[in-house]
Amino acid sequence: MLTVGQFAAGFDAYPLQCVAGFTGLGRELTAFSIVDSPEILTWLRGGEFVVDSGYVIKHNPKLLHGFIPSLKNMGCAAYGMKLHRYYEAIPEELIEQSDRCGFPVFALPYETRFCDFAYAIHKYLFEFRMEEDKKATLLYRILLDSLCRYKIPERLLYELSIVLGNPVLLVDGDFALIGLEGTGEANTALNDFFSLVPEGPVWEAERIRSLLQAHKEHRFQLRRLSLGNGETSLNCVLVAITRAEDALNFLIVPEVKQPLESWQYQLLQNIVSLFELSLRGEEAQKSGRHPQDFVSSVLLSAASPEATLRQCKLNNFDYWSRRVCLCVRFDSSLQLSMTWRNTIHNILQQLANHLENRFRFRVYPLSHKNYRILYLLFPKEIPPQEAESKSCAAAGEIHDVLEQNNIVCRIGVSLCSTELLDIAKAFQQAVDAIDLGVRLFPSESPYLYGKLQVYHWLSSEMSRNELAALYENTVRPLREHRTAGIDLLSILEAYIANRYNVSKTASDMHVHRNTMNHYLEKIRTLLPLDLEAPENMLRVQMGLYAMRILDAEKDAAPDSGSVRSQTEG
Repeated sequence: MLTVGQFAAGFDAYPLQCVAGFTGLGRELTAFSIVDSPEILTWLRGGEFVVDSGYVIKHNPKLLHGFIPSLKNMGCAAYGMKLHRYYEAIPEELIEQSDRCGFPVFALPYETRFCDFAYAIHKYLFEFRMEEDKKATLLYRILLDSLCRYKIPERLLYELSIVLGNPVLLVDGDFALIGLEGTGEANTALNDFFSLVPEGPVWEAERIRSLLQAHKEHRFQLRRLSLGNGETSLNCVLVAITRAEDALNFLIVPEVKQPLESWQYQLLQNIVSLFELSLRGEEAQKSGRHPQDFVSSVLLSAASPEATLRQCKLNNFDYWSRRVCLCVRFDSSLQLSMTWRNTIHNILQQLANHLENRFRFRVYPLSHKNYRILYLLFPKEIPPQEAESKSCAAAGEIHDVLEQNNIVCRIGVSLCSTELLDIAKAFQQAVDAIDLGVRLFPSESPYLYGKLQVYHWLSSEMSRNELAALYENTVRPLREHRTAGIDLLSILEAYIANRYNVSKTASDMHVHRNTMNHYLEKIRTLLPLDLEAPENMLRVQMGLYAMRILDAEKDAAPDSGSVRSQTEG
């Protein structure tokens, strides 16, 4: 960076006398401009050393008021006036403005030729930039050679930290720490502004969400950030690295030891392609990086924690988040032709963008046969109940939109989880929810595993004979009893659903409270259990679950296969 002070000190054609605004001599100088009309401010772009003979100000006195602050607000570098033409000295008002806002003002001798002035500035800038380009190019070649020799991003990270004179952090698309080089004595300062836990997020969730949204909207390559405030502030540079269409990494360069110079910024812009090559090359050497491999090796097999973690890293799956799995099964009659695949893909992609903004989660999509698997990834601070509630609402919207487009589907929703091995378990829960849902409640969808969990437990842990015995010894007498069209079984279910509240049950069934008490007394007479005992009421509820499972088995077609079996292979 060329500063005003550096240029003034190196200019030897004639002396440049700074008369005010000395604190601004460190401002960056990038161009030269002459004041030749009152509308000068509309033509400035920033970085200029603005000069004139005083003519415009002399003939436009109103321009004098607020002139220097206006130049500063436009991003100019300095102002110089040629004396002994219209003014013998810099007007006091300009000097006061200059000192007040820290903007350098120069008194230029009468013999100053603006063409010489312009030539000197641009010559200095040209030589300065040539030197920086040479330096940046040389170091780029050194880093390229390092990449060719070592072929790993860790080595590139190490060498870059040496060149920049500052630590360098490499993080993934969720700002989880991958690598860190060049800390040394800077470790203490870094710990004040970063979380340096391996594979953990370096910043709080709110800052990460804001940066990811900014990149999504503007696709920035370099971005300056200021961390903290006051005496504890730290500036850093964020560099975005795009490995694929949606796969991101970021370099973070905290200016702990020294501020970055302009050639270092140029180097960072050039270095992006090297890191992209390095990261892609590293991935290409590893097996199982394809999403379909993630499905087969994690979701459809009993993967170890180590294998699951490796697949998560390879496929940028955020295993730190709270997650709920949505499984969308499409009607087999569609056969998922290419046309249908494209239609479904476009609809789900649009829905995902809409739902991400609405419910504060990110969607990680996968596919398997006639299934679309959507992991909804929530921030850790969101309670599990809230995550499950939002997931249910999202599943309902997906189901409605797909049906509006004449796409028949069933949706299963898992429980919320955070454990590593629960990634596969959540998928199976969503599949089981569909399997149970279409058998027990064929007219309903989405199916929530949380509401069907008891059915799953009973059907998997108890034989058919055990289920039949449970039904026989609990609610069968109520089902077989009919008195004037009164369904005692439905009354019992409503009573249980209302947590044994007689008044609420009577209201829901549209009968008088005394009538409801009469029905309940009849139920107690018919049941072979004492309903006053809590354990017996639990047995009655289990008997209702067993009844639905047995009914579903009876109604099932001989050739119908379970959803679980359809996921095999």
